[in-house]
Amino acid sequence: MKDLAESWDRYQRYLILLPQNPKKCFQELNPLFKWATDKKDSYHAFLLWPLLIKAIIFSWDNFKKLDPYLEWYESNFPLARLEIIPEFLAFLKSNYFLALFLRKPEKQILPVLQQELLASLNQVEQQETKAEILFSISWRVFWQGDLITLALLGDELKRLTKFSPGAEITKTWIEAGKAIWVHDEFDAARSLLQKAHQLADRKEIPIWKHLLFAFEGACFLLKNKPLGAEKALNAMEASLPKTGKHALGHFLYLKGWKHFLAKDFNQADIYFKRALQVLEETGYRYPFYLTCFALSQVLFAKKEFPESLKYLKKCETFAREAKSFALLFMCSLHQAYLAYLSGDAAFGKFFLKRALSIGNRQNYIHLLWWHNPQMLSYTLAKALEGNIFPNYAKQLIIRHNLRPSPAFGNISVNWPYRLKIYTLGRFALEIELNKQKIRKTPSKPLELLAILVAAQGEVEKSYVLDILWPEIEADNAYHNLETTIYRLRKVLGQKDLIKSHGRTISLDTESCYVDMWELKSKLEKIKKAITRQAGAEAFLLTEEVLDLYDEFLPGYHNPLVIYERNFLKKKTSALLIQCLEFLTKSFPKEVPFLKEKAASILGPEFSQKLAQNL
Repeated sequence: MKDLAESWDRYQRYLILLPQNPKKCFQELNPLFKWATDKKDSYHAFLLWPLLIKAIIFSWDNFKKLDPYLEWYESNFPLARLEIIPEFLAFLKSNYFLALFLRKPEKQILPVLQQELLASLNQVEQQETKAEILFSISWRVFWQGDLITLALLGDELKRLTKFSPGAEITKTWIEAGKAIWVHDEFDAARSLLQKAHQLADRKEIPIWKHLLFAFEGACFLLKNKPLGAEKALNAMEASLPKTGKHALGHFLYLKGWKHFLAKDFNQADIYFKRALQVLEETGYRYPFYLTCFALSQVLFAKKEFPESLKYLKKCETFAREAKSFALLFMCSLHQAYLAYLSGDAAFGKFFLKRALSIGNRQNYIHLLWWHNPQMLSYTLAKALEGNIFPNYAKQLIIRHNLRPSPAFGNISVNWPYRLKIYTLGRFALEIELNKQKIRKTPSKPLELLAILVAAQGEVEKSYVLDILWPEIEADNAYHNLETTIYRLRKVLGQKDLIKSHGRTISLDTESCYVDMWELKSKLEKIKKAITRQAGAEAFLLTEEVLDLYDEFLPGYHNPLVIYERNFLKKKTSALLIQCLEFLTKSFPKEVPFLKEKAASILGPEFSQKLAQNL
């Protein structure tokens, strides 16, 4: 017992040096471990074992080297024959837990070990040991995506930072993750990472620097800031010679992600496949399967659907086995996306419910290691449409500043637009900003906004001048226009919504809801439903159009609005006549009611045309 206690003291001093040069430590310690095992010297073998585990992990090179040491530990444990101090026993279990998680994260014993380690925190006295236990657990909790537990571990680590530099940097890391993932505080996350950088510089531990650059790059990618991401990736690349093979795989993954966001899918494909090859060689399974998920996204974007599904299934299977909420959330969201796009709404709804149930429970604001704005925009629009966790869906939309995807027809009043404009049946254009109606608005800015809406978001400045100031000299009229644009931006409270460039003025059509645009979107859907002979869909859309339709801004008399008002009425009438004719065979009992409702809305001229066609 005394011999082991003395060795334990020497061990503690040696442990401090290990992170700075883990490969050298491994080379020196491995022969000693083999000697101890050959001599059946269990005391010193168990003393050296966690040092070797840490040397392999801190080398960040090949985690498959852990396998023989895991086998040795499992064949020599429990330690009934050894009089081993409780501190060291907890330390052994902590390192076994971490090594097992890295190589076999699906093992059923891991949750049990995690609970045992948490319980041992009240039994061990040395703060360094407590910090090591929390460090090991936080690694698994991070990859599980259990942000609630991760935050609790971060709070516990705060008390231990003065006892362990590893605890300090892990605590800072967790706080940065909490800032970006939970609170969406990008600047706070960067500030915390800068503090961690300073600590890593003082301790001269290469793997810390590499991981911090990686985290910083991921933060920039999450916020879609390519220049910041490129700077972090360059620093990460410069750190590669001092780290191992896994660091290279990590770097390649982030490069692939950057190219994906830039829609350079060929380059993204190349980087992700290289990352997969490197990560498979390292044996660290979580990043490997995360890259499988990323590659499935790229292959889907390249329309290589069977291959995309193959990699997605790989990731989902692993996520289930390893009980990773985060990976399962991401896979389910993408599966919902695929199902909806392939026309399978039932499966789409199933996967979307599963994804948003996990995300809502775990409070996922950012998708941890991945961001695909188009997929997120589309699936969240479907969530609002189907009333699937609508409050959580709106929270994600607002936090990510997402825009609906017009290509998929995602124009809906349910989308949490900052600005909503109502024009149908309104004698004066109505504006709702942040759910509050704007009551007092100067007439000229409103007229300019009405012109932009009628022109589908963009109009020539000369045309606006002719409509609003026909009798004023050009210079004065142009000055009036610039003043009106300024006043309109002030009313809307967001400069980027109204853009003045060259000869045109434009309204950011993806950042605001306009009821007239939704009506047009539904009319296009009816047209496609008739082409596909989708009677039920056409019937429901017809009801929605009849509920939504009214004359476009009847109180405005400028020529562009009048033209759009007449055009919209003619288009709605013509398409409804065609649709009612199509629906007569499928819904003979319901069509008379639709005819009556349409006639009351569109007037006698519509009734006459309807009678001629039906």
